[in-house]
Amino acid sequence: MIKGVHIDFRAQKMKIKPLLALLDQLKSWGFNTVLAEYMDGFPFEGELACLAGEDAMTKEEMKQFVEKAHALEIEIIPLLQCFGHSYWILRHDEFVHLSEGYYVGMPENEIHDDAGIMRLCTLCPSKPDGKELYGKMVSQVMAMHPH
Repeated sequence: MIKGVHIDFRAQKMKIKPLLALLDQLKSWGFNTVLAEYMDGFPFEGELACLAGEDAMTKEEMKQFVEKAHALEIEIIPLLQCFGHSYWILRHDEFVHLSEGYYVGMPENEIHDDAGIMRLCTLCPSKPDGKELYGKMVSQVMAMHPH
């Protein structure tokens, strides 16, 4: 039986020590699964480094988190948004062209609202570069989750 919890790393940026302690607490409560929604809390690297937020986990911290969960027999299910909820990707100049509805010369007020909030938040599945980007993201996330 699965008894799981959703940890949203975009909203709750925990330091590694409290995060590891949380795993111990979850185990003591009988949890055996964590749905980990990383978004910009994941340590993307290389050409995807811009996707990692300023307070993203380091690769070493991610390894500690994954290994601690494994040792406690807690399965981590990494959640990586596919097409929707991609504002955190599309807000970067190098990726905005991959959004659904974007066109060259699009006025700024159609890209962001008056408060600077991204209006474009869906990755277009028919754009080959979008598929390639997502594949690279999946590869990096999977590489950090060997169990």
